[in-house]
Amino acid sequence: MKILILLNTIFLLIISCGKEEFATIKQSTTSTAPVTLTTNSEVCANHTLVKPFVDFLFLWDNTSSQTFVNADTKNSLANTINLISQRFDYRILSAPMLANNNDHAFLISATDNGLNSSAKSMRITIDDAYSRLLNFPKSTRSHENGIQRAVDLLEFNHNLNNGIFRKNAYLIVVMMSNGNDQINTSSGIYNGTATESYISSNLEKLISLSSPNNLDTLYTRFISLVAHKECKTGWRIGESYKNFSKKVHSTFFDCENEDSLDLQCTSSSPDSHNICEISFNNLFDAVNDSIIETIIKHKYNYWPISFQKDPINFDLSTLKVFKSNGEEYFQLPSTAQEGDSSSGWKYINWQDNHPTTYEPTVGENKSAYLLELIGDAKVSYPECLILQYDSPTYYYGYLAIPHKPFVSSIVVKDGDSVIPESKWEYIGYVEEQNMRIQGPNNPDFPFQESFPSEIQKGKYIIKLSEELIYQNDENSRFTVIYDPEAR
Repeated sequence: MKILILLNTIFLLIISCGKEEFATIKQSTTSTAPVTLTTNSEVCANHTLVKPFVDFLFLWDNTSSQTFVNADTKNSLANTINLISQRFDYRILSAPMLANNNDHAFLISATDNGLNSSAKSMRITIDDAYSRLLNFPKSTRSHENGIQRAVDLLEFNHNLNNGIFRKNAYLIVVMMSNGNDQINTSSGIYNGTATESYISSNLEKLISLSSPNNLDTLYTRFISLVAHKECKTGWRIGESYKNFSKKVHSTFFDCENEDSLDLQCTSSSPDSHNICEISFNNLFDAVNDSIIETIIKHKYNYWPISFQKDPINFDLSTLKVFKSNGEEYFQLPSTAQEGDSSSGWKYINWQDNHPTTYEPTVGENKSAYLLELIGDAKVSYPECLILQYDSPTYYYGYLAIPHKPFVSSIVVKDGDSVIPESKWEYIGYVEEQNMRIQGPNNPDFPFQESFPSEIQKGKYIIKLSEELIYQNDENSRFTVIYDPEAR
């Protein structure tokens, strides 16, 4: 009987106790605003700010006398790809000169962005390129039509819209041959008039393919690696290829009026290089030079501060701009224009798809917070621009805790001091809460949420009074101590 009475007494005690008497261990959540950070960002013009598109078509001589596929060539090709991979969003379509359409062709590319399923199936790695080159079919044909083959292959893939050759890209055709592309009479004698007509016809097609209505290339090159003289048995002087390279070059580079436009302007055979004097280890040096020339010519009159639109991660009032030689450039009035005596920069806020270069083309479009560079502040290879700035001051009016609390158990502390309940309000569960507010610069709306935002998701929110608004360059630290509800 005594045992029964004891059990009843315990039961009555249990049911008379409030739920809070059996709450789990108290939780403590500390809220600290992000600290103010100083950024020192150095960006140099020895590479472009955005990797431009560069699309290659490599045509390999696969006639019976071809000599271009060997271990040295393999190394030379790898070196070229390593060079362009650092600076360009590249695509390299390699194909045999004597074949139909994309037969036996393969693709090496930085990404597969924009490629359709057919083009993706052609992608291989650089490590597999040599074995694929070795498997190019050996043709027994002695006559070659490399110029037409190049134009036809570009046109074929463009019409397929497979993404291999892209709009607004640098387009470079690399032709390798130890023969010549010429028209002969029925008796096998060279027909100069017909050959010249053949070259002109294909030039017109290539120009049309490069036009704004089609690929809209930044420029097009036809680099021919051919014999310029008789040097080996079975090799022929590639006169037609030399001629075509020169005509393509003069179409896209106005060397007569400005011979500094391109390194090849001063050459007697622009974009055609003598394989009689080239080791296969250095076979693609001319290609590499054309790529480097593209880099060197880039000049910038706009420069990004930040590519992050929201939240803003810089305080404009703290921004300092230096060249790598230590010279500082200062903010100019909004009325300043190019041609004024002053050099410096103007802040033009966030811009969508805004060009940053003015040479060799207006391009390298960026979406970013931008500076307009004026006078000597403009950047060209190999200069660097150094930006120094602090992160912005942000204001906070809310605290977040991860678990649902017993409201009566909540204690809010600022450092070691307990904050009276009259100075904070428990809001409850919020799916998404912006912790930032406008702050003292907007006294009429002290709790209007501020953008850029800093979101807490799925938390239990406490709102602070106006006098407790805190910011990221202060050491204010709030601690919330509470009993969580049993779950």
